[in-house]
Amino acid sequence: SLLSAAEDHPWLNTEKLVVRVDQLIKRRGKAGLLLLNASLGEANAWIEAHSRSTVTVEGVTGTLSHFFVEPMQPHTQEQEHYASLYSDRTSDVIMFHH
Repeated sequence: SLLSAAEDHPWLNTEKLVVRVDQLIKRRGKAGLLLLNASLGEANAWIEAHSRSTVTVEGVTGTLSHFFVEPMQPHTQEQEHYASLYSDRTSDVIMFHH
């Protein structure tokens, strides 16, 4: 659990956190699959509430099971960057949006 991970990663107790699902990549924020500026307790509760739930985003349905937790890094919209990687049968694709 996230609470037990804080024993090995003490920054989880002191930093504001961002939590996002590691699935259904497109439009996570608009789909409510992103938590910003959370405490450890809030992040843990959010993960528990969303874990194993089935959601559909833009016609793709999945059961949520994997989440990213990272320190909140305040920034402006102009500083926002997005990178995505995926593989298909013939290639690896890196997408970068600014």
